[in-house]
Amino acid sequence: MTDTDDGSQPPPNRRDPPGRFLLAGTLASALFGAVAAALAGGGEVADSNILFRASVGGGVFLVLDVVTAAIHWALQGKTFASISLPGGGGVDAPDQDQKDEQNVEQGLQEGEAQTKRAEHAEAMVDTFQGQLKTNSEQLEHLAKENERLAQENARLRGGLDVVEGQEEYRVSRGTSAGSGPSTD
Repeated sequence: MTDTDDGSQPPPNRRDPPGRFLLAGTLASALFGAVAAALAGGGEVADSNILFRASVGGGVFLVLDVVTAAIHWALQGKTFASISLPGGGGVDAPDQDQKDEQNVEQGLQEGEAQTKRAEHAEAMVDTFQGQLKTNSEQLEHLAKENERLAQENARLRGGLDVVEGQEEYRVSRGTSAGSGPSTD
């Protein structure tokens, strides 16, 4: 790593000048193109067509040089906006800002939908809690009323036994002249 003009260190991702990689890649592409040209055609150099060899070498060089340029740009954080070929052919890279805006818009819409569902669920929970409180109060009231009625029923049943005993007394008194209740 070398120092810059002001004595500070360059950023870690810029360790060596970008031109070195591009130069080395171009030289390697030319070397591979020359090897491909030498190997193209027949076994003997004199019998093969020189134009065929040149086109094979040039094609290999072109492909490897484009790959080298793409790698060089990728290392610098750049991309191809479009690739145009002769004759009107080509490819355009999608607009990333437009995709980001669409993704943000979609995320906002999904967030709003989830918020609405959460608010609806919260309203339902509040309604159910109110109904539960009302039902609990009614159940407590009914339990107290049931207990009161059970006590009153027990009191009346206890009084009924006495009344029945008195009726028996009256009946036995009316049928048996002069006999009183037995003290058994």
